[in-house]
Amino acid sequence: MLNKKPFALVMAVGAFLIGATLVTSATPQNERAADQLPAEKLELLKKEEEHRKLGTPAPKSPDTSLKPVQAEEWPTGIRDDIPAPFRASELMINNAWQQDFGGNHVQVYAGHITEDAEQGLVVIRTTDVNDMEQVTVERFPTPVKAGSLTVVAEKNHKLTLQAANGTTFEFDVNKKEYTQK
Repeated sequence: MLNKKPFALVMAVGAFLIGATLVTSATPQNERAADQLPAEKLELLKKEEEHRKLGTPAPKSPDTSLKPVQAEEWPTGIRDDIPAPFRASELMINNAWQQDFGGNHVQVYAGHITEDAEQGLVVIRTTDVNDMEQVTVERFPTPVKAGSLTVVAEKNHKLTLQAANGTTFEFDVNKKEYTQK
């Protein structure tokens, strides 16, 4: 036969522990943590909460209409600082010339074919100013192998190109061909 006193004691202790666990878990985590914080920290948290309640959101503009953004001025002329949008495994670019004309951004890169440093090359990259995804790329190797090209001058869309061996070429950007100088 079971002794009822120890059984009742065990049941009472169990009920107490379950009740204490429920009360503790019902207390929010931040309230229990706040009880353990120093008074200075509690004061700072209280002030921060007051500031948060007093804060006002940034004013919203009543004008929500879309406005056109002015396009950034595109630098023109001979440029040494233009990163070439080509893989170095295909082309080595020395410099470029660029200008807006005919409704296009026109970039002309000068250099050589990576696999053959003697084969100079001009690459024309044309981008439609109204549709920046509309891009054409054309390659023009020099008529004779004279080495890598560098743009040294431009006049009326005609580029003067200096090859690595000293040969000078002229390239007409409008006609997209090498011409006699």
